[in-house]
Formats: sequence, C-alpha cells, structure tokens
Amino acid sequence: MPFTGIIYNTDWAEENPQVAEDFMRAYAMAAEDLDTNGWDTPEMLDLVEQYTGADPATVAASRQHHISADLDVDFDVLLRYQEFFMAQGSLNYDEIIPEEDIWDFSWRDAALEN
Repeated sequence: MPFTGIIYNTDWAEENPQVAEDFMRAYAMAAEDLDTNGWDTPEMLDLVEQYTGADPATVAASRQHHISADLDVDFDVLLRYQEFFMAQGSLNYDEIIPEEDIWDFSWRDAALEN
C-alpha cells in the first residue's frame, strides 16, 4: 500500500505550535475528503494538475495513496516496510527501530481533539 504522511521539522513545530496544529487540522480535513471521495474526482484531479502540473489522466489511472480519515497509522505495515527494506540492504541502520522512537503524534492528536 502506498503510504502518505506528514513530516514536521520538530524545531519549527515546537516554535509554531498553533500553526503546526492548524496545518495538521487541514491535513485531516483533506484526508477525510480523500477517504470519502477518492483521488480521482474531477475536483481533486483539477487541484493536482493546478498545483503539480501532473496529467489528470495519469493521476486517475495510477494506484491511489491511502490516508486514513482519522490519520491512524498501521504500525504492523510500517514494521513490514522496515523489515523488507532491511532485507534488501536499503536501510542505513542494522536493527529495527521501535515505532515510538520514530513517530510523534502530538500535533495530530492536538488537531483531532479540537
């Protein structure tokens, strides 16, 4: 499954907590819309073309990424990604990194509480 997510610069987010929460709130709204309507609605394809220049027909025909409407993360899938890429020799570390050392959901959780 293609994985979509947000990576924050933690220094920036800590210095701008309200902006970080507002951005995550907007991301959650987009995730809900994409989960409900998909990536291939005329409106979404128009936005993708407008902001990326990507051909709408190509985007509509490609495998859609998935963003859970509640911004939940399936840690089992992410563990399998780590294991797969480790077996391929594609990682620059030798041991699986526990998810609590990778993920910080504080901005997501704050945005979803409001």
